[in-house]
Amino acid sequence: MRFILIATFTLLLTGCSLFSPYKMDVPQGNLVTQDMLNEVEIGMSKEQVEFVLGTPITSTPTDPDLWLYFYQTSENGQIVETQSIKLNFQNGALESIKGTALITDITH
Repeated sequence: MRFILIATFTLLLTGCSLFSPYKMDVPQGNLVTQDMLNEVEIGMSKEQVEFVLGTPITSTPTDPDLWLYFYQTSENGQIVETQSIKLNFQNGALESIKGTALITDITH
């Protein structure tokens, strides 16, 4: 009887370690498509850029002229794609864009 209890307990513990819990695919951040970036032009105001791209994920009081749009997706707990787009403004107008979009259009 004692052997059966020990064997059952051992199988239960071993069985739990064989299966890992389901991990959701989690997109995080601001997805910016190439079509959206094509609408942004040097010289646009912050309000115009925000209308096209949405609110940046980061802008700090110490450097309000630097905006960062960051996006990443993960599958099964592993990062699959990462996108980083950096916008610099000077005197309220867009001065430069650095980074590339992951996809052309969100509908494709």
